[in-house]
Amino acid sequence: MIISYYRSLINVKAYLPEDKEVINIIKLCRLRNDDNNWKIWYDDFGNKLILSETRKIIIKEYDSFIVKDIHQKLHPKNIIKKSKLLLINKDNNIYYCLFYLDNHLKLSKYEDNIWQENLSPINIGVKNIRNLIQNANVGDYKDIDDNTMIVKLPSSGNIKDTRFNQVFESLGI
Repeated sequence: MIISYYRSLINVKAYLPEDKEVINIIKLCRLRNDDNNWKIWYDDFGNKLILSETRKIIIKEYDSFIVKDIHQKLHPKNIIKKSKLLLINKDNNIYYCLFYLDNHLKLSKYEDNIWQENLSPINIGVKNIRNLIQNANVGDYKDIDDNTMIVKLPSSGNIKDTRFNQVFESLGI
């Protein structure tokens, strides 16, 4: 029996009633369920979000998959024009930019301030996606921690924090 997408979302909500963001994570990352198992969700990059028997979310990344995202090669300067929020996460000399559009997320990777590629949004991790969802009504910007910031778009230019200036310049903010 094939379980419908909406029935699967109802099952997820019943399985994780305390998790306020899980349904938004599924929708914003454009995940689709396995036809016969509502605990397994796939993205356009071949990654899986799995709801474990211990009621935890597990992400399994998959490298050799034919990408089905038609905007996978779209430059971040074009993505940002349609974005409402931006989460920037720094990991050594690598920056990840998670863009919040109307109904989905896009993730771009920068290394040494040069755009490398667009990735699946779930590659940034559930914690960062939750941060973006929980702070969707941020003012101009908000520091999440030493390596993460959320910026409302279009930016007012009132960002006093200089940690991410190179990324802002790369994106034209």
